[in-house]
Amino acid sequence: MILTKGEFTLVLPANTFIGTYTTDTTHEPKWIDFQVLNSAFAPLVPGIYMNETLDGKKQLTLQLPPQSDISKGEAKRPTNFTETALILSESTSKPNVQNDPWLLDTWFDLTGTMSMHFAKKDFTIAFSRTYAILGTYTVDMNKNPMWINLNVISDGEDSFTILGIYKQGDSSENMKQLTIQIQSQDEIQSGGGERPTEFTSEAMVLSNVTVNPIKNDPWLIGEIFADDIEDDEGEGESNDTMTILSFTNTTFAFDWGEWKLSGTFFTNTSKSPMWLDLRAYGSVEAYIPAIYRQSLSTDGKKVLVIELPPIEMVESGNASRPLVFSDEALNLMESSIEECPPTLGCGECVSSCEYTCEVAKKKAKKCQQDCEKAFCELFCEEDDEDEEENEENEKRGRR
Repeated sequence: MILTKGEFTLVLPANTFIGTYTTDTTHEPKWIDFQVLNSAFAPLVPGIYMNETLDGKKQLTLQLPPQSDISKGEAKRPTNFTETALILSESTSKPNVQNDPWLLDTWFDLTGTMSMHFAKKDFTIAFSRTYAILGTYTVDMNKNPMWINLNVISDGEDSFTILGIYKQGDSSENMKQLTIQIQSQDEIQSGGGERPTEFTSEAMVLSNVTVNPIKNDPWLIGEIFADDIEDDEGEGESNDTMTILSFTNTTFAFDWGEWKLSGTFFTNTSKSPMWLDLRAYGSVEAYIPAIYRQSLSTDGKKVLVIELPPIEMVESGNASRPLVFSDEALNLMESSIEECPPTLGCGECVSSCEYTCEVAKKKAKKCQQDCEKAFCELFCEEDDEDEEENEENEKRGRR
């Protein structure tokens, strides 16, 4: 367990919790309340504690409700200490370093299945809320790109160090965005390898959770935009070569070259030019920071003008937001194309909606249901005679 001023990270056998805490020393035993942030339900975990000193080290005895009650959101404060109480001793690993204050936050990946928390000296990485690594970290902000060392602690000792680089950024939904590139799994396990020198498609792209509810540009919502320019014979382009971008309240589908992308989008209309972020999941995972503007055709149809980063930069994970519109900007016209956008698998749908609801800080159950309904309305299978795929279509439709 890591405790800083008002923040905590608690690693249990079946769960890892990250969030804030408060204490009340007027009770006996003393009360402690943990407000968990890395959960769609953000449960409050009430506990009791006592503190003492043993062999010159602080010792914390902590009694929490049963994990089964915590998982169901039915946790009640214990009244006494039992044999299940956690007895934690003060760690001797306290580096005297000055780390990047910008990092001090809780971060989530695109799907919400991995979270990372940085305190002043300590870090925790939680995977799927069931497994975590924790330890201390140091950074060197004088390097370009900036360096980060994750010193993973096992049994109170620094057992190995993960070398990495990171960069700061902003996304259109008014969130901070952290990009971290670390050594490969093979290099970590072998204890060898060099520090990465550049960001690739394997980099972790994380956003902090202290955000405002999602409020996307209503001008885009419910629209399908396409470059359906007629050819010399008065016929439109084939759907195989067209660029098609469609939106619901929070989700998008995008046929871009050979890519068929789908995921969550965010806009920021306070920027000039306005920002549009596309976060793709599924068979292709990508982050596409773009700018856009609204326009109208001579016959009164909406025209979406969008400037995208080069596709090769998106593929490499090094895409940066364009600053101005160029001759390469896409002009996509409001369309009545009745084409079914790319399929999103059930698991991908659930993960995408967990992330969306986490960001929006909305009540999980209703938000999840509304989000999955929106996904199911947007994503569907193309015609296929295969019986197994047809059965999968029916299951997806029922969701």
